Amino acid sequence: MIDFLPILRLWQLARLVQLNQISRLGRLYRLRGLMLKAWRAFLLLEMLSRLLGNYKERRLKKLRDLAAAKEIELDELRQEITELECAIQKEKEASSAQPAEVPQAVEREEGMVDPIV
Repeated sequence: MIDFLPILRLWQLARLVQLNQISRLGRLYRLRGLMLKAWRAFLLLEMLSRLLGNYKERRLKKLRDLAAAKEIELDELRQEITELECAIQKEKEASSAQPAEVPQAVEREEGMVDPIV
């Protein structure tokens, strides 16, 4: 009888561990089921909004708004390009108004002179 008591204790501990794992798995499956129900509800609401709403009209309005925003952005880019072209042109005009520098000759070791090109 005394030898049998440790086996009983071990069996009770195994049952507790098994019950703990079963309850954890049960919670996991309930959470998974809840997530699937939420996903199905989301899909159903999306389908209903497409069927009942004026989907094409809203899509057209959204695309027109997007096109207007892109046109504004394009106008801003064109204005910036024009400003940069004017700045470059002014720099070229300012540099052409100054007299050109004459390159100086460079002496070699042998006494020969090479002009800088």
